[in-house]
Amino acid sequence: MKRMERRYLRLQELTSMQTRLNKQRTVRTRSTMRTCEIAFFVFLTVSVAALSIRTGKATPTTIQVYPLVQAATLGDSVSADINLDFAENLSGYELFMSFNNSVLSAVAMEYEGYLEEPTFLVSQEVNNSAGYVRLAILSMNTSASKTGGSPPPLATATFTAIGIGTSDLHLYETKLAAFNGSALSHETSDGQVMCNVIPEFSSDIALPIFLIMSALVFATAQKYKRNCYRRAL
Repeated sequence: MKRMERRYLRLQELTSMQTRLNKQRTVRTRSTMRTCEIAFFVFLTVSVAALSIRTGKATPTTIQVYPLVQAATLGDSVSADINLDFAENLSGYELFMSFNNSVLSAVAMEYEGYLEEPTFLVSQEVNNSAGYVRLAILSMNTSASKTGGSPPPLATATFTAIGIGTSDLHLYETKLAAFNGSALSHETSDGQVMCNVIPEFSSDIALPIFLIMSALVFATAQKYKRNCYRRAL
């Protein structure tokens, strides 16, 4: 009987030891899996960052027309800024922007002081017959990278609305140059101007016009009533 009890106790002890070993193995397995997951995540993050830098997409450079869309009426003056959201070691640029010359007439293409002085104006052109404006300028110094804040525009184009319709403000053949003469890759974003013939009236003008029209309608109605009364007699 005592021998059976000893065997039973021994069996319980072995079972308990096996349970503890299984728990330890489970904890080790989970810890190893967690370590592998963290290592894989770090590897994936580093790989994506390296790929973005290698393909030049980490800090994209975009030349864009602002505002993106604007409305105008005949005779209005229309201005469009050409902005650059990011540039590193920029020392010069050339901009071409086309427009619909049946809707807009270009007045000027002005430099706005983006580059560090001294600067040299290479070309400043307004061509209404061909429907484009151009600006090219160089600096002897390198500008700091424009990654935030509110830097001035690269240029501002001014137009007069002369026709009804829509005109795209299309950037093309744009060039950005670094101080060492190398080209800086970039993207462009165009703008648009919609011109209509009906002007927007201010409240100071709209109220007198409304009162005059109301008086004319009332007078016409009274005259019609009198004519009807006379005919009835």
